[in-house]
Amino acid sequence: MACFLKPHPKYKNMSEKFTSQTYLESNPEALTGDSWGGVTDPLNHDSSSFRYLIHLDSGRVIENTEGRSDDDWEFLVENPNELKNLEMLSSSLVDQDHRLLYQGTMSTHGFIFEVPQQDVLATNPMDMFSSDKDIEHIKSTSVVTDGDSLLESTKKNDWNEVLVSPKNIVIKALFWVEPKHEGDFTYSKEQVKEIAKRAGLPFLELDLDKH
Repeated sequence: MACFLKPHPKYKNMSEKFTSQTYLESNPEALTGDSWGGVTDPLNHDSSSFRYLIHLDSGRVIENTEGRSDDDWEFLVENPNELKNLEMLSSSLVDQDHRLLYQGTMSTHGFIFEVPQQDVLATNPMDMFSSDKDIEHIKSTSVVTDGDSLLESTKKNDWNEVLVSPKNIVIKALFWVEPKHEGDFTYSKEQVKEIAKRAGLPFLELDLDKH
């Protein structure tokens, strides 16, 4: 997963830019029964029994353009259409028994999404450190397992990694995790909740472990 290097104070005030048109156009019923991982529907969230494929929105450096400094950050929650321009997207499969999130970022918000089975590139019960490797190397040295097998082999004190091609993803919800320490986080819970509302997406506050 991409590492978040510093919090960004840029988006303390919400703007009117967060609208449903910002979000990927998709049928909310798409992939039902055909998505990878045996995921559950966040519309019917049950904290005692759930399974979600999630991506923490860690932010990324924007290339230097007019009016921006070269260390400006962009968060995909603001423009999720950019997800489809990525070569691969790093994610984790979580459930009520596997709650540890990737710890290499200060981000506390992200996406719950579904992906067709054929678009899963690699799975591993541990972090593959995919940001340091090219996609062909990962595909040649990794396997793709089903969701049950992946969770069975994921230790409860570790997180797994699922690499997907994001071309056909369906965003199902935005989520927020309460941090266990104080910090200058990019978005507050209320801001993420408002973004979800304007995008017409469910908002979930998940009880996951984020240090």
